[in-house]
Amino acid sequence: MRKRLPKLLSIKEILPNAMHQTVPDQKSIIWSLDDLWEQIVGAPLARQTRPLSIKEGKLKIGVVHSTLANELIFLQSTLIERIKKEIPSLKVSELRFQIMTSSSGSIGLKTSPERSFGKK
Repeated sequence: MRKRLPKLLSIKEILPNAMHQTVPDQKSIIWSLDDLWEQIVGAPLARQTRPLSIKEGKLKIGVVHSTLANELIFLQSTLIERIKKEIPSLKVSELRFQIMTSSSGSIGLKTSPERSFGKK
């Protein structure tokens, strides 16, 4: 009797699973970054900023005011260095800032009173 060979899988069948196992999804990356955010930017900035998303090395950060966004542009290289120090596997090459507005006074992925905008 001939031994039956296992069915060969196409790249189309293998690739989605392989990519999912090796590349973390955006939400888990942002959650990890959010957990370390106060360490990276310091408590005063952490109360006024929040990492929102990352795509192609561009990290979008929510800020409470346009003046703060302008100030952070000048700190961009320092912030990128700190991010790389805390999460070396995260490839960030540029920061983008988005002014956040919320009637509840809270923005971001997680809700916690000490990290909500507008609260001290």
